[in-house]
Amino acid sequence: MNGVNITDNGNAFLTNSTGGVIYTTGRGTAFDGFTFQALGHYGADGKLRDTGTIFNTKGMVGVYKDQIAKNGDWIL
Repeated sequence: MNGVNITDNGNAFLTNSTGGVIYTTGRGTAFDGFTFQALGHYGADGKLRDTGTIFNTKGMVGVYKDQIAKNGDWIL
């Protein structure tokens, strides 16, 4: 979010797909609640990098790219 730190609670479910693709879906509590889904892959450094869509409870839709480290740190 352009260098802005936020705290969020939620969950994500990751599914392995063919060719090393990871499908992710989940929800969070930030921004009055949101759901997301994405496709990505693990890099040589062990980070999951994916691109997906995010939907909030107020009807807003967005496209995002992120990376998630093994320890759970998330950069959007």
